[in-house]
Amino acid sequence: MPKPQKIKHPKPPHAILLAQRFQQLLRSDTVNNQAELARIHGMTRARVTQIMNQLKLPWKIRAELVQMPPDEQEYFSERKLREIVKLQYASQQMEAFEKLKSKHNGWQIEGKER
Repeated sequence: MPKPQKIKHPKPPHAILLAQRFQQLLRSDTVNNQAELARIHGMTRARVTQIMNQLKLPWKIRAELVQMPPDEQEYFSERKLREIVKLQYASQQMEAFEKLKSKHNGWQIEGKER
């Protein structure tokens, strides 16, 4: 019996893009609340909250993330950014993001040195 072929699922958009889309849906009254977003997207309410928390990042960080190529966006995962979101002040968030970017500059992407 032949093995079933794996189905390739498209990569989900970066959390910041998803958060912006969720925000649009909420503002336009397409959905009533985050619980409804969770049901529609097959996520827990906690996961929707984690994604929406990305909107607490300063505008400058969000803009930079959106403009990055997808392979770079992968490095700046929601999980890594979650620690930055927890910081109280935008100046602290910016400093932490800059440190994360400097760590990234030393990494290799797809076997090529940056």
